[in-house]
Amino acid sequence: MIQVRRIWIALAVVGVLVIGVLGFGAYQELIAKPNAPVAMVNGVPIRTSDYQRRVRYERWQLQAQAAQLQQRQAQLDPEAENQESMAQFLNQQLQQIQAQISQVPRQTVQEMIDDELVRQEAERRGITVSDEELQQEIEEQFGYHRTLPTPTPTLVTETLSLATPVPNPTSVTLEQFQRAYDRYTEMIEEQTGTSEAQLREVFRDALLRQKLQEALAAEVPTEAEQVHARHILVKTKEEAQQVLDRLNKGEGFELLAQELSTDESTKDDGGDLGWFPRGQMVPAFEKSAFNAEVREVVGPTQTSFGWHVIKVEGHEVRELEAGALRLQRSQALQTWLAEARSGEGVENLWSPDMAPSTEGAQRGG
Repeated sequence: MIQVRRIWIALAVVGVLVIGVLGFGAYQELIAKPNAPVAMVNGVPIRTSDYQRRVRYERWQLQAQAAQLQQRQAQLDPEAENQESMAQFLNQQLQQIQAQISQVPRQTVQEMIDDELVRQEAERRGITVSDEELQQEIEEQFGYHRTLPTPTPTLVTETLSLATPVPNPTSVTLEQFQRAYDRYTEMIEEQTGTSEAQLREVFRDALLRQKLQEALAAEVPTEAEQVHARHILVKTKEEAQQVLDRLNKGEGFELLAQELSTDESTKDDGGDLGWFPRGQMVPAFEKSAFNAEVREVVGPTQTSFGWHVIKVEGHEVRELEAGALRLQRSQALQTWLAEARSGEGVENLWSPDMAPSTEGAQRGG
């Protein structure tokens, strides 16, 4: 009897251990892993479950685009010469999308980090997106406009008079929008596990980005530190050194630029690049130009364009030209994000094994 009892006790212990192991495995798969963060943004975790759902959504979007391109390819006549350029274009587009699909797991982490940074900055600034704004944005994304666009005059060149076109009617009705939206959200949830409420938050994040971009653009100063420079661009370091040697012997920079520079857009003007602020030139060129003294010649400086010999003609704070101001305003959000990403509170914990499987697009795949 004692031996039998010992056997039962041993079996019970083994059973408890097995249950414990299975329970721990279930806990790891169902609770620990989905809640583990792929990134931390100023104390806010981006959870693996949310990340994987977003990856499936982004993949599905790109795969749908690829399917449309393949459908258009199938409609082309391979024997028709006048369709060759279209076939090449579609093939290039398809290759780009396929390359993007392969990058989705890594890029999605960065996108979600950026979304959280934008949300936090928007909250700090009091920027919000109302439910009404969100609904109108969704409607317009699906082709429904509550009001017709304001007619804009167009110039009729033959008569040199202005003609006001009749605005096109709304592309879809409210009922058509609702049916299309319902079908789309049902498909998204079935294929990617993204609910309609979660999809709305994707649209909300996009609107927050737009509003923050506008706020940051309005803060871009109209004046900036700028440099006026000339350059001589050549193919090799040896050629650049020969340019420097000739300059050191007293030859004029402008004449050498006209003779030797491979930059066709500036050589006739003696290599003159005009005034430019930071962020407009490639980093290596900008560093050399902004670190040089006025009238100083520096180089050779290598960039993706070749080797540069640079002469700084001026360096001062001045009004931005209209084009440069527009460029800086359009880049305001990306400039801010680049700095925000490098903050101490941003930690990217992603590893490839956190990405969902590429086998199928079904929820949980």
